[in-house]
Amino acid sequence: MISNPDFDTTAGSAAFFSIQAWASDNDEAIDMVVTIGRNVGFNASGRIYVYSTEPQQPPPDAPHAYGLNFHQYVREG
Repeated sequence: MISNPDFDTTAGSAAFFSIQAWASDNDEAIDMVVTIGRNVGFNASGRIYVYSTEPQQPPPDAPHAYGLNFHQYVREG
């Protein structure tokens, strides 16, 4: 991971990354997480969970991600 001031994250620290996505299936959603993460400087490792929820945006014509959210884990003390 590289430092990314847009998402308030620091290189070398673990972060939880979530997105909302319109995808044709779970595999496409996972591919989107990995690709988008890589494009903003993150390496998606470990488990990737996919949850079906009510959409916050109407469906587009093509796969689409929105609502990117990062939570950096900061070790205390």
